[in-house]
Amino acid sequence: MSVLTRGFETLHEQCAIAAAAQNHPMDKIAAMCRQFVDFGIKQANLYNLMFTWHVPKFHDYLGTDMELSARQELETALTVSELFINAIRACADGKKPIPDESARFLMIQTWCQAHGYIAGINNSLLNYMHENPLAIKERLIEKIVEDIQAETGNDIRSPN
Repeated sequence: MSVLTRGFETLHEQCAIAAAAQNHPMDKIAAMCRQFVDFGIKQANLYNLMFTWHVPKFHDYLGTDMELSARQELETALTVSELFINAIRACADGKKPIPDESARFLMIQTWCQAHGYIAGINNSLLNYMHENPLAIKERLIEKIVEDIQAETGNDIRSPN
């Protein structure tokens, strides 16, 4: 369990650093997505342990000696999702706040898209669909950002 907790701490730290290097909310989201994807590809075994393979989760440890450690892992894992949710909420322009449920859904949609891409890279399936699947990473991230822009009605990006 400590391996998972450390993995989520590392992912959170890397995404937070990537976001902090940007000024505009959509740029923060793009940077975090990029970091999430890079982590999933560069740390494939750890990523699979954290997100893909069936390993016991918090509810599996309720009432056991491992419950406290399992709670710590869960809370650490949720800090990563909260980082994304907060970045999505920051896309609100002040006139039209983004409801919590919408921000949570957009985070889940973002993770599902990124996870599918990571899985396709890691299991080499995308190699059969595209001659250079790593080359489409930026296009995928731009599409994720466009979807969030369309859903929130805000285009908060740095000027080009």
